Amino acid sequence: TIHVTEPTNGPPVGAAVVIKFLGDNLDDLEKSAEKAEEILKNTQGAVEVTTSAKENSAEFAITLDKTKATELGLNSTLIAQTLRGAVHGITATKIKKQDKDIDVVVKVALNEEYTSAHNTNETTIESIRGLSLPTQNGSVLLGSLITTSLEKENSVIRHEGRLRITTTQSDIAPGSTAKEVVARFKDKAEKELSLPPGVTMKIGGENEEVDRSFTDMFFALVNYYLACLNTIFF
Repeated sequence: TIHVTEPTNGPPVGAAVVIKFLGDNLDDLEKSAEKAEEILKNTQGAVEVTTSAKENSAEFAITLDKTKATELGLNSTLIAQTLRGAVHGITATKIKKQDKDIDVVVKVALNEEYTSAHNTNETTIESIRGLSLPTQNGSVLLGSLITTSLEKENSVIRHEGRLRITTTQSDIAPGSTAKEVVARFKDKAEKELSLPPGVTMKIGGENEEVDRSFTDMFFALVNYYLACLNTIFF
């Protein structure tokens, strides 16, 4: 999807409206950001509303039964190496060809319908569970030693200070201003948005960045003026 927006006058800035949620509990932060997204989408003047909570994906978590593994003479390190080797492959040797070495990578064909070496690891969790592990008493299936669960993966966990952060942001429609949209959002949020304990909300965006730019410019001018005085009198 390509979004085209009309730039505002002045120096380049980020989104016109940015609502930040800060805290320690990711689930609470994401729920707050998603609720803010819903409110902002219904706020007059707000367009192209997005939230960082939607950037997350899912992943399978594998938990090893260490007691069972130990009874079979296995350990977590060995099983992790076996699993990594099956999925990513192990470099068995190198072939020297003129001035270049070519790695020979051995993988398990987890995907029986693979068409090239690059998609052998495009597989299912059941194929992973079906991996065979050698033990002193014969082979066992990996699935008999693990439990699997589908969990949320945070592609990027942002921080501000020492707190985790999620954001909801928007651009503004022609004829509206960031100040107007923020004011309307605040009115709605007071009635519709209930923050969980430990979560705080900060609202910024275009105006915040412009104010920061002018503040930085002011201090730069002061430092320049003081440097000039130092040169003249000393």
